Amino acid sequence: MYDWTRQKVLDFIQTNSSNDFLYIKYTWKQLGKTQAWYDKMCKELTYEWRTIRREVDLHWTKSSDNSVFKEDELDELSNGLRPVLKHETIEISKKSTTVGEIRKLPYVVKILAIPDPNKVYFIGSDVGGGTGRDSTTLVVCDPEDGNREVAIFKNNTINTNNFTKLVIEVMRYFLPKSILFMENNSYGKAVLDTLIDEPDLLKRIYYEYSVSDKDKAKAGNNPSKVSNTITYGINTNVASRQLMIDILRELVTETPELIVSEDVYEDIKGLEYSRNGKVEHSSTSHDDSMFGRLMVEYAIRHGNNIARFLRAADSVAKTIRRAKALSSNNNPLGTTVDDPATNMGIDINFQDLVRRVQAGDSVEDVTRDMVGANTKRKLNNAALLQMQNKFRR
Repeated sequence: MYDWTRQKVLDFIQTNSSNDFLYIKYTWKQLGKTQAWYDKMCKELTYEWRTIRREVDLHWTKSSDNSVFKEDELDELSNGLRPVLKHETIEISKKSTTVGEIRKLPYVVKILAIPDPNKVYFIGSDVGGGTGRDSTTLVVCDPEDGNREVAIFKNNTINTNNFTKLVIEVMRYFLPKSILFMENNSYGKAVLDTLIDEPDLLKRIYYEYSVSDKDKAKAGNNPSKVSNTITYGINTNVASRQLMIDILRELVTETPELIVSEDVYEDIKGLEYSRNGKVEHSSTSHDDSMFGRLMVEYAIRHGNNIARFLRAADSVAKTIRRAKALSSNNNPLGTTVDDPATNMGIDINFQDLVRRVQAGDSVEDVTRDMVGANTKRKLNNAALLQMQNKFRR
């Protein structure tokens, strides 16, 4: 930012702040402090961990009588947070009121782990209206790493037109294999209606099949007469919201290490029970980053069309990459001497394996078929299991 022009700084503040201030927070590591310095500070604070988290780690924990999560649960979450490695600035074009002038609006994405453009990432999104209240978020998750957050965008002033351009930029150029899980209520529907007109993005936008009550009644006992309707995005209603909160409880209490974004953590920390027992954010907090993350988790657990999108990631993606890595023009198995297929003289065409797995066949079915058709030798069960495990590592 030091080499930015005054106009670029003003544009940055306009697009990333709801007031005229720019708040920048650095961790002690980002400021060049050493572990020895940190240990010294801990000693000077007599190892009072709440004080250390507040004064040194800059994590302000909160737990009141009506907080959803206990202090020790929030502490467990805060211990696993990742520092922001860098702030990626993504610029989108906007026509100025001046005729013929095009302005570049910079928006900031926090990078928690350097993303690989060749990987499949899941992007959860909760869309606000850009009014300065609720934020619009993009939460990039790595499905091969427990859906830990890789990057996060959060902004409460971006309008739906500019946000649509930003999503296109991210999905087309920065994460070209990513899959979008966006809330389709209100503002989100407006964004989705534009995104689905982009042919190269359409297949990477999560959708579900739905049947209206009217169509169900017409079909009666003959389900073959029911016509499914494709609905892009995720509908957040009373039922789905409660399921998301249930998922959140499971994450916080059973696998807190999978939540690494401070923005998501801050939202979780601010959750309270209302007078009617509903889980809501407090008057001084928000929940937009949290629900962006939960869009992904909800679709994986409860989406009726999730298998189509999981096929692009998880074990299939791992299998394809490992199969390609082992492949060569002259030796399909490469030179890996501990591979059971190599040791037992089995001829397996890995290009066929890749092609079939991409089509949706399981690793087990593919390897069994290939081994069964082989005339040299058969793999025993132990070797077969070893080979399958090799692909999944």
